[in-house]
Amino acid sequence: MSHNTNLPSRHEIQLLLATNDTAAAIAALRDGLRHGDGGVTTELTHGLLIEDATIGDSVGSQETLPDLIVSLCADDPSQLVALSAKLTPLLAPHIESKASYVFGARRYEILAGWGPVRIYYGIRRLPDMTRDAFQDYWRGHHAEVGRRLIPPYSYVQSHADAVIGDAASAATGLQGTTLDGIVTVHFPDLAAAQKQLADERVATEALEDEARFIDHARVQFGLYGCQMA
Repeated sequence: MSHNTNLPSRHEIQLLLATNDTAAAIAALRDGLRHGDGGVTTELTHGLLIEDATIGDSVGSQETLPDLIVSLCADDPSQLVALSAKLTPLLAPHIESKASYVFGARRYEILAGWGPVRIYYGIRRLPDMTRDAFQDYWRGHHAEVGRRLIPPYSYVQSHADAVIGDAASAATGLQGTTLDGIVTVHFPDLAAAQKQLADERVATEALEDEARFIDHARVQFGLYGCQMA
């Protein structure tokens, strides 16, 4: 079976922030975004709902999770880099810069949708796999698994892009992350998310296929609340 790897995409920057005052950081972000940046979609993810959220019995948070995730998406990568550079000084008093990261990506919307509860799943490829092979398998074969198991919810793959990631790191002064990708799934409420994670097909078919390209020992996983900025 052939799989479509030529999906439409947008550019994305995610700021993965450790905060000393999340509410103040969000207020600063809103102040910076007040006048708008045409063409940029902004989502704020915060308020960890389940700290030890897991998929099945094998995949759980292996690292400290961000307190606040700022997801910026646009067609023009230079616009995202400029906006990140504008927002970072406003955030500086409210974040722990040495524990905060920036992630640059190509964003593929496999299943459209949105909701106020979000899965944040930061993934890394298997050690013996190239990034190109990882991205091809994820965007091609594994996307089909998601299309079968995830509806009626959204499913977004954000594939690490070194060019935009390096530009964003230089512009913001934040260190780049070693993540190869971030999975985003939105739900209408926490109960729906928990039901999805408890689905036997997720714990078997999805995880078994993930084991072919994801290093489950080096992932980040959490359930958060989120809102559009």
